[in-house]
Amino acid sequence: SNSSNSSNSSNSSISSTSSTMDESKSNSNSNAPPSANAVPQHVSGLWIGQAVPDASLADVPVNPIRWSATLTRPDVFPGAPSFFGAGYFDDAADVENSPVLFYTLRGVWDPEQGTVEFDKVYETEKISSDFAIKYEGRVDLATPDGQPTVTGSWTNAVMGTFGTFAARL
Repeated sequence: SNSSNSSNSSNSSISSTSSTMDESKSNSNSNAPPSANAVPQHVSGLWIGQAVPDASLADVPVNPIRWSATLTRPDVFPGAPSFFGAGYFDDAADVENSPVLFYTLRGVWDPEQGTVEFDKVYETEKISSDFAIKYEGRVDLATPDGQPTVTGSWTNAVMGTFGTFAARL
């Protein structure tokens, strides 16, 4: 099961599927209480959910989301993507003789605004490098059950498809 973030502890919350690094761990004064609104240095783990096509696209299936992904505050690794990860489909029918497709995720998380923008890019020579699915959404770290969520919309310009997505850590 996933672990939840603890806002009153300076310990990292770690499990086999998720972890966050409490900002108070990076403070030089270890006796300082953690800020109630502190943004963790990173939120990492297995994000699970669905990408649902728009209702007008009846022939496009719902795709499961199983992203191994990390959100990092932009100040943690300046110049690096603040959202990155990877995943795969093992039932892909899009590319002949390639039932397994790997992809990477990379983009920008703005923790102050609570927004995220990223691309899903397939990592195979059988698909053009221009083929990327664009995602835009919101990250919520303060959910009632403590499990972060990411929600928003996706667009596949090459295929002319679009819809919404939601995943939780």
